[in-house]
Amino acid sequence: MPLIPRLSIDERKKVLDRTLKAFIVWCNQEFGVDLYDYEIRISYWCLYALLVEPIDVAIKIARQSGKTETITLLVRFLIIFFRLLTGTPLRCGMASPKGEQAKTSLDRIKLSVAKMRDRWHVEDREFNAATVRAFRFEQLYAEIFRFSLAPTTSNESKTLNLLIVDEAHLADDMKRSNELDPMLASTNGVTFFIGVGCTRLCDFKRMTDGETANSKAIV
Repeated sequence: MPLIPRLSIDERKKVLDRTLKAFIVWCNQEFGVDLYDYEIRISYWCLYALLVEPIDVAIKIARQSGKTETITLLVRFLIIFFRLLTGTPLRCGMASPKGEQAKTSLDRIKLSVAKMRDRWHVEDREFNAATVRAFRFEQLYAEIFRFSLAPTTSNESKTLNLLIVDEAHLADDMKRSNELDPMLASTNGVTFFIGVGCTRLCDFKRMTDGETANSKAIV
């Protein structure tokens, strides 16, 4: 099958439909998770942004609803399949206001890579707790980095094709814009914003209120 960059939009949408079906089966097969309808909707639009056309996605759903778990499942899936679909490794940044939620998500992914090693021949060759560097058959398939948006932190520049901002309703938009957004520039990468309803005026609220172009709000 030709790689995603060589396909038309209509052809990409067909690949998206097949990929979503594969992801649903994969979640059950590998982790015993049956996705709810709203989780499938989140997954559809996140995969759309990565495989069809680059748009930012804002996910506003109640706390404890599993939205972060859905995203981490998707990242685990993309560790294996993103390169097979696009021809390039997944280069993902995970950020949160103080770095704590990003750490929790990255720790969960790092443990999962070890569990997937036998079946999927994937190996994390990064011993730094803040990074996943996943290889299959001696080829780099994914790099995942952890970032903090706390005022006192400094984030080392990386090249990303996906940025995930958790607790986006509390995030420092200026710091994200100055330090993390430029990491997406060379790849035309996308950002997934995850948060809950808020009254604070911020990029996340503007997106979920439908005020931002080239974005999709899931509420």
